[in-house]
Amino acid sequence: MAEEKIRFALIGAGNIAAKYVDAFKNIETATLAGVVTRSAAKAEAFAKAHDIAHWATDMETLFGRTEIDAVVIATPSGLHCRGAVEAAKFGKHVLCEKPLDIALERIDAMIDACQNARVQLGCSFQFRTFEHNRIAHQAIRSGKLGKIYIANAFLKNFRTQEYYDSGTWRGTWTLDGGGPFMQQGAHTIDLMVWMAMLRCLQMETSFRKSPA
Repeated sequence: MAEEKIRFALIGAGNIAAKYVDAFKNIETATLAGVVTRSAAKAEAFAKAHDIAHWATDMETLFGRTEIDAVVIATPSGLHCRGAVEAAKFGKHVLCEKPLDIALERIDAMIDACQNARVQLGCSFQFRTFEHNRIAHQAIRSGKLGKIYIANAFLKNFRTQEYYDSGTWRGTWTLDGGGPFMQQGAHTIDLMVWMAMLRCLQMETSFRKSPA
């Protein structure tokens, strides 16, 4: 008997949502069953364009039409908390685009909501999947590069005006939290923590446990 697939719904129908559509085509254990966005016309058009069976302008309506196990939050950054908390109330697991949100108190609210609902909360940091980053991660975490005492991250990034014009929320404090540091810089900070800081904590723990 074939294993039942995990049924996902997209919350948002912008540029990043289309990338998730392509990603789901490569995942045998999951399927994209629905999409939610505030505009009925956009939701319907997105669903038809990407062969998604169900669409709605709110989560409650979609969840009433079809069974959904988890959602992908693909809305502007400043709206991530709203979508994640609502999905958790319906008992759905949450995979959120980075950053989790643009304000610490909202991130805490997302974590609390998912913990209280006993659902999983994940953040999409796809740079961890790149082969060269995985090789570096393994080399550092295995101790191949020796002891790690300090880690620095440098990011030289530029976004054209065309990028900011592609969405009215881009570059705004209210929904984007700023510019490239919040959006693209989040990847670099995550890589630094993933690769080096956890290794530093491992070394500190080992040092504290070693005999005097």
